[in-house]
Amino acid sequence: MKTAGPHTPIIGQSRYRVALLARRADRISALAAELGAGALPIQADVTDRKQLVAAADRVQQELGGANVLVNNAGIMLLGPFASAQRDDSAT
Repeated sequence: MKTAGPHTPIIGQSRYRVALLARRADRISALAAELGAGALPIQADVTDRKQLVAAADRVQQELGGANVLVNNAGIMLLGPFASAQRDDSAT
């Protein structure tokens, strides 16, 4: 499976360093390999506060912090989202 998209050449050939977070280590490592030496893969679940704090600490230590954050985490709901379902989606 190809993990990268049209953004890959721009990031991979730039001077930017990028921290990539994902729950699945295999996918995030594959994308980091495509992007090159400036990519830092970090396995983390953003719904787990301890993992998120550890990831932020690692970004601070290895990259000197983050200047830009792109959040692409989410869930996919396949149907109407009634108010009774909101509590269920939070877990």
